Amino acid sequence: MSVTGGDEGRRTRAAKTRGLAAMLALAALTAVPAAAQTAGAPPAAATADDGHWHYVFTPYLWTMSQKGEASFKGIPPQPIEMSFSDIWNNLDFPALGAFEAHNGRWGVATDLMYMNLGAKVPVSVLGQPEPSIDARQFTFEATALYRVYRGAPREGMRSYVDLVAGARYNKVRAGLQTSLIPDTERSFDWVDGVIGARSQLPLAKKVAIGGRADIAGFGSDLTWQAHADLRVQLSQHWALGAGYRYIDTDYDKGTGADRKLWSMVNKGPYLAIQIGW
Repeated sequence: MSVTGGDEGRRTRAAKTRGLAAMLALAALTAVPAAAQTAGAPPAAATADDGHWHYVFTPYLWTMSQKGEASFKGIPPQPIEMSFSDIWNNLDFPALGAFEAHNGRWGVATDLMYMNLGAKVPVSVLGQPEPSIDARQFTFEATALYRVYRGAPREGMRSYVDLVAGARYNKVRAGLQTSLIPDTERSFDWVDGVIGARSQLPLAKKVAIGGRADIAGFGSDLTWQAHADLRVQLSQHWALGAGYRYIDTDYDKGTGADRKLWSMVNKGPYLAIQIGW
């Protein structure tokens, strides 16, 4: 059965539009930051060396910018450069938080990040003006901590060096929301092994500096990060941290239509509030 010129033209336009929709969704998706475990100072209630488990919950905000390129499912590599204001203006819902548990030299830590971006596309797609883009990222990190050095407490703050080892799961997804174009969703995920160290050094009464550095791989080709912060002990159960983080992710798997590329640098200041008990 032959295909008329009109039908063939409509199919060609639909295929091109699906490609455009995927690239637009990808551009929105790359505005979602990657998460990494925060390095804030645990409050005094969480650092007591008494043989019991102590806990820290840390909600945080990372005002990052992003630069790099991304591609998946046949979409050509797209150069990306976005400021924090670009990301903030398109943010629908964020959830960022870390949790730690410590007993003596040993501890466990988790970090969860979920970001949902929504944006209007200022173009007409198949006659429908301003379709919506939905872009999401989920990252979950779980690590074990071992304190190789710990100094004497100083007004609730102590110097220490921790080894960090664990795994980090990443999933990114993007799609164009319109009833006229089916199958615009694109997604992929990977799991990295993580190894690194973190430390803290008191400067004065209830004030310290600290930081963390780690490398990750096996899922990505290589991911590494470093960050440093200033920490203030407000009370036995409360602390604040403010610092700067840099993370470089290099993920490039497959070829042709199966290629998945995520080569991105995220950097910027962050603020953390910690509750310990």
